[in-house]
Amino acid sequence: MTNSSLNKHSQQYVPNVDAEEDASGSKWSLAALKRQVARDFGEARAASAWEQIDDLVVKTVISVEPAMSAGTRAFVPRCAGGAHNTQCFQLFGFDVMLDANCRPWLLEVNLDPALGTESPLDLKVKSSLLIDLLNLVGVPAPSPADSASGVEAGTAAPASSAAPASSAASAAGGGVDAGASQGTPLEQAGEAAAAAAARPPAAPTAADEEAEVVRHVNAQFARSKAGSWRRLFPAPGAPPPRTHTCATVWPAALRLMRGCARMPRRRRPLPRVPRQLAAPALAAV
Repeated sequence: MTNSSLNKHSQQYVPNVDAEEDASGSKWSLAALKRQVARDFGEARAASAWEQIDDLVVKTVISVEPAMSAGTRAFVPRCAGGAHNTQCFQLFGFDVMLDANCRPWLLEVNLDPALGTESPLDLKVKSSLLIDLLNLVGVPAPSPADSASGVEAGTAAPASSAAPASSAASAAGGGVDAGASQGTPLEQAGEAAAAAAARPPAAPTAADEEAEVVRHVNAQFARSKAGSWRRLFPAPGAPPPRTHTCATVWPAALRLMRGCARMPRRRRPLPRVPRQLAAPALAAV
């Protein structure tokens, strides 16, 4: 096994002392391993192995998606109502072994991969991983001004300053009906805008929620391009999902109806009722 937490206790273990020397010692970076696999098996076979590892990761996550979704709905209140998850994330560590034929085998998946830094190479690799992870998820970095201001930055305005404009207008009007606008067209437009802002927002529709999910996923994908992460699913270059329209649904429905019309009808004889059961049944009716 190549588990460094075990191998570091061996007398033959060689620790890393230089972050730039990622192919020296007993622990290498993934980039150094890719270079070595390409030298040993060739560029084509190495590229095929990394594609198989991508497929392995995607299929593993798909296989446990029902359990992960159930856990998210159970422990994240917002997701219990069917909303998109924007409150938590999980980092997984996949342990994959390459055999003598450069075929990948999944050993295990770690729910909490080790992020300790015991060497300069550890610090370089894992700090970059965490930076890309936090940027991908969208965790905002606090500014020094926010840290210094503390709670004062989030102090709410006094309730008196948030009084609706319609109340001020009715008070200045001297008992004039609020529904009857007496000002210029510009003032009337301002009163209408203030009234619309005072009304509670409408409940989001299903289309609004879907648009928010798409916006959230696209924003994550855009942030991932700034780092070293790659999106594995959907795969790059995959065709977009087909949407059903009348042009696709009606031909299939017509073919189904024609197929049913051509099917020969088999006349099944009615079951015969035994004589000893017919009399009590008629008597009961």
